[in-house]
Amino acid sequence: MTDCVRVIPCGMPSRVSWRDVAAFSAFAYGLSWAWWAPVVWPYLGQITLNRALPNVVERGSIRVPLGMFGPLLAATIMRLFVSRDGLKATVGFVRPWRYYGVAVAGPAVFIATIVFVDHVSGLGRFTPSRPLGLAVPTVVFIGGALGLPLTLGEEYGW
Repeated sequence: MTDCVRVIPCGMPSRVSWRDVAAFSAFAYGLSWAWWAPVVWPYLGQITLNRALPNVVERGSIRVPLGMFGPLLAATIMRLFVSRDGLKATVGFVRPWRYYGVAVAGPAVFIATIVFVDHVSGLGRFTPSRPLGLAVPTVVFIGGALGLPLTLGEEYGW
């Protein structure tokens, strides 16, 4: 069996269905933000460029991580009802391990980079309880490990 897509001959570039991309994006963002809206809405007036963002996580403790499953639901809807490809080809270890490593480590490294740039540039009010040299690895390794189950819904979808 080859790795070729059944509709597109091997070696031929695939065409992007922009309508499907738009539909997936609308589903993913729409589902997540419909879930998050009740938590975020009361704080919209407090968001400015010169103050710290309000902490909406405490008020919507379970709503925040559950909203991250919007892309997973959108991808499932698209695969089952739009493309009708099913879910079989999307589950399992069908790609090289380096892609899974990037999917797991990428978001944690991205957040750690934001913390570092935020602190060094002075744009934010990052006041770590430990030195920045320890805060960044903590975010990458411990935050990444703890957040992995919650981010799988988002990462699968995208």
